[in-house]
Amino acid sequence: MSPYVEHLLVGAHAGLGELGILACFLVGLELWVTRPINLRRIQIVATIGALAFILSWLVGGYYYVVHYGVDVKPIIKSGPMP
Repeated sequence: MSPYVEHLLVGAHAGLGELGILACFLVGLELWVTRPINLRRIQIVATIGALAFILSWLVGGYYYVVHYGVDVKPIIKSGPMP
């Protein structure tokens, strides 16, 4: 795997996680002053946040299985403090 793809996967994992956190924060703010007009926006932002967390988890898992777990884990396990 090229370093470009690895960096892209790590960046996507972090960026999607941050998007999920931001969406949760916005939902909290919207719930602070709930009005009927905000309910649809709350649903949309909550769905975006949930999807961002799921995608972040999938991208991070793929990166771990394909690259990190194969290359780095054996080095850690063979070290003085496995």
